[in-house]
Amino acid sequence: MKKVLSTKRLAPANSATPDALLKKLGLSAENPGTFCGEWLGSGIALKSISPIDGRVLASVRTATPQEYERAAQRAQ
Repeated sequence: MKKVLSTKRLAPANSATPDALLKKLGLSAENPGTFCGEWLGSGIALKSISPIDGRVLASVRTATPQEYERAAQRAQ
C-alpha cells in the first residue's frame, strides 16, 4: 500500500503571537492559579517563559495562604 503525504502546509510555529494564543485558550496575560469551583490567585505571580526565545508568555498568580485554605476546605 502506498502512503500518500498531505500537501497541506503547516504554519510556522512562531506565526501566532502569544496574545492571540492566550485569547484562543481563554487566558489573559495574568491568570489565577488555584481552582475550587472558582478561580483564585492573588499571591505571587509566576512567569511562564517561552523555551524558544525567552519571552514571557503569561503569568500565573499563586494563591495566598487564605486562598489555599479556602480551596482545601471546599475540596472536603
